[in-house]
Amino acid sequence: MKIASVVKDFDINYRGRTKKMQVGHKYVLSDPNAQDLKASFPDKIEYIRPFDISSYKKYNGETLDNKSIVFWRTGGFGDLLFISSAVKYLKLKYPTCKIIFATSLVFVDVIADNIYIDDLELLPLDLEVLQKTDFHIMFEGLIEQGKPGKMFNAYDLVFGHMKLPIEDNSIKKPHVDLSKDRVRDVEEWFKDLGVTDKDIKIAIQLKSSSPVRNYPLDKMEKLVNILLNLDKRIKIFYLSGPTDKELEKLLPETERTKYIFRENRDFRFTMAAVSKMDLAISVDSVLVHLAAALAIPIIGIYGPFPSKIRMVYYKNAVGIDPRTNCGPCCTHGSYPCERCNSNGESLCFHLIDNERDILPEVKLLLSLSGKI
Repeated sequence: MKIASVVKDFDINYRGRTKKMQVGHKYVLSDPNAQDLKASFPDKIEYIRPFDISSYKKYNGETLDNKSIVFWRTGGFGDLLFISSAVKYLKLKYPTCKIIFATSLVFVDVIADNIYIDDLELLPLDLEVLQKTDFHIMFEGLIEQGKPGKMFNAYDLVFGHMKLPIEDNSIKKPHVDLSKDRVRDVEEWFKDLGVTDKDIKIAIQLKSSSPVRNYPLDKMEKLVNILLNLDKRIKIFYLSGPTDKELEKLLPETERTKYIFRENRDFRFTMAAVSKMDLAISVDSVLVHLAAALAIPIIGIYGPFPSKIRMVYYKNAVGIDPRTNCGPCCTHGSYPCERCNSNGESLCFHLIDNERDILPEVKLLLSLSGKI
């Protein structure tokens, strides 16, 4: 961790949100974020120094009546959803506690409307916020850590890190609250598209943030065609990110397939759209956990990671896991599989057959909900 000071006031902006950096304040931030800050604003930084760890008052399961606590995790969306389970648990157990959540501009939308969070802080975090709170709990690197991250479910890691022995597994699921404005926006969008309650709406997340976890796009395209041929009422809604515009060239929109994300839509719109779905199918990424939070049946396509360390506590949820000699490898990061093919695709995904492994689960989940 690092602490930074600035010599000029300036703003950090992302998609309509702003973090103000002010002279006279000290800011706490992770090592990678410190490097990014220095690279992006070299003439505005006074210094970046190691953070005095003695200022960190780690929460270890103490009583929180009339106390305050800062939760800290930069991102991503799925990781914040893992932590949301602990936020809800503590707020319900200690209604008088003040919960502050610090995260980045990029990922804040996923918790922006969470009713169990009292204050949102954007990173870099003002040191004064830490100084004024009773407890701190940082989750940077927790999910990515070595052996524990490969062996234990993400929710067990979160609660274990906080020294909270939770035996009720129903608590181990994400929590989200939706923006009423975004729900109305989605309803208007569906109206414009002619989407009705008679349609079978399926959300599909095409990519994750890590190449090693991505289901091959040609196999995903074939899966989409299988679904469209299964029932003429099926309509597909793709999840993609602001940097995934090339996907639209490879999988263009049709009358029955649409992309949820657009430049004029934030992630809160995506969340509201997912809440209207009848089924979600996703690579190992945020849609799996967003669907679980919204009680949407979900099929997770896993490879490098075993689905049980992400999905085991979810209801109406199926994890597709290939059997390999080299996995699960639990590889994090932005690099492809060491044994990838010439297209950079993880070979384990080629052991999954859409017709054999995924289609029967689609039929099962849709039949359980009465859609087919």
